[in-house]
This record gives sequence, structure tokens and C-alpha cells, in this order.
Amino acid sequence: MEKSFDKRYVIIATALLAVLALVVPWLISTKEVAIPCTIIVFHFLVILSTSYFIRRYKWSVYCLFIILPLISLPILLAKGQDWFIIAKTYTIIVYLLWIQFSRDIKKLNSSRVMFIGIYALLVINIAEAMLRDYQNGYYINTISGLILCLTIPSIKKMKVNTSKKWNDFNWDMGIVWMFFYAVWNVTFVYSTFPHGGLTQIAVNLVPLLVGLVNSKLWLQTRVITLATHMMIRIYFTAYNDSMFFNITNQTSGFLPSINILHGVTLGLGIAAIIEVLLKREVNNVKYKRKTAATLN
Repeated sequence: MEKSFDKRYVIIATALLAVLALVVPWLISTKEVAIPCTIIVFHFLVILSTSYFIRRYKWSVYCLFIILPLISLPILLAKGQDWFIIAKTYTIIVYLLWIQFSRDIKKLNSSRVMFIGIYALLVINIAEAMLRDYQNGYYINTISGLILCLTIPSIKKMKVNTSKKWNDFNWDMGIVWMFFYAVWNVTFVYSTFPHGGLTQIAVNLVPLLVGLVNSKLWLQTRVITLATHMMIRIYFTAYNDSMFFNITNQTSGFLPSINILHGVTLGLGIAAIIEVLLKREVNNVKYKRKTAATLN
């Protein structure tokens, strides 16, 4: 596993970011901007606390994420949601349950089939956004999504940690890849749903912060937080809408900001490719040395 950051420093940095996000908008902007910023910080704390709870109490996963998604389907259909929202909602629910089964059922703790499924579902979740980006003409971000898929770590790094009262699903994603994913996802949401782009910073920040402390827990946390966010989005519509900003793709400054984000995302993608190649070279050197030592 890559060297992680000290948990204390991550907590301090998170607290400072939260304070800045709460105070600065009220000092330099209008209520129309400050109020959504405040609610987004609150949403971050909600997602953070619920992810902590759901991680530890498996009954909450089965109670909340089987019953609520089943009830929500008529709600989504009644609202006339497009294919992307419906697909994203239910693939992430399947993903959460798949990981939970891998954690809870002893025979599945080290099942290659389950691990391949976890890998495939990550690719599918990324591919859904890639397809929407392609439909909208955001080809650079589509390419970034493809790079994201190609640089996903091997299933050999997957493991269910059974050393605690609750079994954690571990998959060491690497710090560069986690940042790449977070920026890519925020860029995707901002380009597709400009009014809700900043909300995704809060949703992505929770797994990213957890990953900085222990990169093996990033995916488990990401799936929990996204599933939670999607359920909140359905059942607490007014609350969810209160985090929106008055931004559209026609807003002044939108296009330059999107171009910058696409450039940053692609740059992180190139960095992820370089990291994969360097790791492969290091592993090859280690293997050659080990082989030479064995022969001698």
C-alpha cells in the first residue's frame, strides 16, 4: 500500500476546509451563493457520519438499500428521469449490495467471481458517465473516463479484511488514481448538471479523505456515500435542490471553467498512466532481482 497521510492531519485539514467553506461565501458573496455553500458543508457532514454508521452496521445496508430503492422506482419513473439517473441509482445500489455480500458471507470473502464482479461494476459505473459525456460532446472527459478504466488496479489487490467486528472490503486504489477519479467525477457532474456540480465536491471528498488515511477503504466508502446521496436525492428533493446554484451551460464563464477542468482531469489521467508504468517497471526489477537471488 502507498504511504498514507496521518489521520490527525487529514482531520485538521478537513475541519479547516469546512470552516472556510462556511465563512468565506458569507463574507465575499451573496446569500444566493452563501446559503447553498452552507448546506453543502452540512451535506458533507451528513454523508460522512452516515458512511461511518453504514460501514459498521450491516443491517442498515439491507434495511435501507433494498427497501428504499424498490419504493423509489415508481418515484423516479413518475418524475420522468432520464436513463442516466435511473441507471446510476440502481447500479450503485447493486454495487453496494454486491460488496456487502462479499463482506458478510464467509464463502464469498475471497471469491474470485465476487472480486471480478466488483471490478466490472466499477467499470460499468464509469462507463455510464462516459456514455453521457460522449452524448453531450465532451470528448476529452470521455477519454479521461477511458483512461480511468484502463488504470484501475488489479483484482489481485482486493481482499476482505476479517480482523474486525465488521469486515471491510479492501482494494488499494492508489492516491493518484483516487484524485484522478474525484476530479473526473466532479468535472462530469459539473458539465452535465452545472447547477449541482459543487455538491459533488462534498460527495467525493468523503471517500477521498478516507482514502488519504487508508487507500484500501476508498472504494467501499465511495460506494456507500454515492448510494446514500442518491437516496437522499430521491426522498429529500427540497433539501437536495437547496444545494443547487443558478448555473447553466449558458452562464458566463461556464465554458472556460469546463475547459480548464477537462485539461486538469486529462493531466491527472496522464499522471495515472505514468504511475502504472513506473509501478510495472519497479515490479519487473524486483522480480528479476528475486529470480537472480533464487538462482544464485
